[in-house]
Amino acid sequence: MPTIFGFENEELKAQPLFTAKRDTTATWSASHQFTCTEEDFDQVKDTLVVGGLLSDLDPTLPEPFFSILFISGFTINREEGDLYEINIEAVGNSSSQFNNDEEDLPPDVIAEYNLNASIVDVSLSEHPKYTTLSLKEQTALSNLLNGTYQYDFESDGLIQQDTAGVYHRVSDASRTITSEDGRQFARYIVNGITTYRDCGLTWTETTEGTAQLNPAQLGKLGRISIPRGNPPTPPGSRNWMLTNATQTKIAETYRTTLEWTLSARTKWDTFLYED
Repeated sequence: MPTIFGFENEELKAQPLFTAKRDTTATWSASHQFTCTEEDFDQVKDTLVVGGLLSDLDPTLPEPFFSILFISGFTINREEGDLYEINIEAVGNSSSQFNNDEEDLPPDVIAEYNLNASIVDVSLSEHPKYTTLSLKEQTALSNLLNGTYQYDFESDGLIQQDTAGVYHRVSDASRTITSEDGRQFARYIVNGITTYRDCGLTWTETTEGTAQLNPAQLGKLGRISIPRGNPPTPPGSRNWMLTNATQTKIAETYRTTLEWTLSARTKWDTFLYED
């Protein structure tokens, strides 16, 4: 029976205040206000379930909100007149952003793309001039980088310290560094310079929908992969690798961010990072 407040027994009354907003990834976020009496609060509070459908509380919601908005949180305020005001937040997305093992996004999914460019430190061994050295010189320089040997500028050769502290030239003549580029790298290493600065690029894709990451996406992690979204690529032989994946679930909506990293000026090794 109606009470003096105009409420039915154990009623959670939907108020006219309902707002919804759609973001850049086609996800709806909404807020809706409800009221109940203090007397009925203990009975109706159990219907406030995070993850439940908002339409279970207000069946008058129109589509598309009726079937896609799930409760993500709520606040409760005690008002004058022995009333409780309940403000409910809800989110929802009707799209499934990952379908089975397909690598392309479905046409109704809206993705947000971001490019981040920064200067990063890269090992000298990845410098293009380093990779064009002979294998013998690269082997010698790698022994300098890892501290196995030191470099003698007078003889352009590698030397090694024995247990008595005396330096000896490495007997294997094939380890000698002879090219001007090789000697310049040796000078850098002896002076403590083992890296150089290069441009680092990452490309991220953010989507929201009802699907978790699929096997096709997970299988690409740590592998050379062509990003979606048509990212810019500097000239040369650089290529992309899928290096990071994060997924957050809010109610029944998954927010997924995939990140690709561009290789240094020498590309990601296809022998190591392609199936």
